[in-house]
Amino acid sequence: MTPYETKEVEVDLELKRFDKRSFKTRKIKDDNSFTKLMSKHFRYMTFDKNSAKAITAFRRRIMNRHIEFLSNKYMGVTEFKIVNDDWDSLFLDVFMVEREVLQKELYTLEDIFPERKVTSNVLNLSFSYLLHRFVTSKLSDSDKEAVVHEIGLIYGYRFMSSAITERFKRPLPINIAKATVEALSYKFIIKKMNNWQEYFDYRADDLKLDGLHKDRMTTMDALEAGRVAIYINTAYRSTFNRYYNIIKMVMANNEAVNSSTLTGLDPDGEEVIKVVTDRPDRYINYILDIASDANTFIKRDLMDIVLSMMDTVSDKNLLRTLSYVSDSALTDKAMQAKLGVILEVNIEYLNSRGSGIANGGLGTVMEMVKGLWITSSVKDNRVRTIKRELLAELTAALGIRKERTISSAIIALVLYVTLRSIIRK
Repeated sequence: MTPYETKEVEVDLELKRFDKRSFKTRKIKDDNSFTKLMSKHFRYMTFDKNSAKAITAFRRRIMNRHIEFLSNKYMGVTEFKIVNDDWDSLFLDVFMVEREVLQKELYTLEDIFPERKVTSNVLNLSFSYLLHRFVTSKLSDSDKEAVVHEIGLIYGYRFMSSAITERFKRPLPINIAKATVEALSYKFIIKKMNNWQEYFDYRADDLKLDGLHKDRMTTMDALEAGRVAIYINTAYRSTFNRYYNIIKMVMANNEAVNSSTLTGLDPDGEEVIKVVTDRPDRYINYILDIASDANTFIKRDLMDIVLSMMDTVSDKNLLRTLSYVSDSALTDKAMQAKLGVILEVNIEYLNSRGSGIANGGLGTVMEMVKGLWITSSVKDNRVRTIKRELLAELTAALGIRKERTISSAIIALVLYVTLRSIIRK
């Protein structure tokens, strides 16, 4: 496992499990009100070669406008944004459908739940319906494959552009983007591709006529339309979230490197993060200075890095743990001592391994610390003592009875305290 790999798992493995999940919904009516409603609104669309060409033309306009993003593997450097005017044009000029009117009518269906954003959205349900209509049309199989691929690309553009626009409010520096691509492991599909367009083509192939969604595309109802949308959204969101976590790790590493108290030169003259081996008190004193001030101690971006490494910890439980520690650190000397021991143990361990921060960077440090605290055969009595005391304390404080949940929160706390002592902001 590479230092920056964290919890990245091949997205396809997650998607294979997807199809086994159950979705709570009311029984679909026999009269299939969804397809009846969609047929009424799409009554002017012919679903022939001309319709297919119009869809392809729309997709190519989006591609050409964002060719800079699609022609490389960077994220956040250049804009990838599809605006409402684009979707309005698609609906009016190609589908000949009033988007807002259709959305309102979809909300009236018994099987559509407005609070479920992915499975009730008019864009997603329309794309799923288009798949159904083209697959069951009179087009040849080759023409069907081609237009289904185009719809898959638009579906992908829609989800990925939405995620990128939501998170990136300003351009990502090119040096961070390049370092992120280098840091990606080959378990990231995009790492194996030449650019994002190849990735979108790869994902669009999930919608092959004889693929996973064959039955859904052939016999479409509200539930199946929603399942297609969730499947595609899961694929792109998983890729985006894991890629974005690597960006944050690289940025945190870069921030630490830029701290004058934590930098040094390796034998080749490269700047690296460096533990001051004879002064672990610097890290301990820094944490004790900020721990009791929750606004200073708890940082959202650093939490996200820890969460990316610990898939057994929820955002809520990590926040509750950090908040409890911060509240306790103000007056509880025992908690202050625990924080000090955690950093003391970690710095000693990193230095004893000869692969500390100076040799591996922040990713290596975090993986090594996680390995130390997660193993059941650790020899350091201080580790066992801290884990035992925190288990009892957090169980009582958080009201969580599952030992496994608390144990994971403890490891996440250790990782966060270590990271926060290095990243000073």
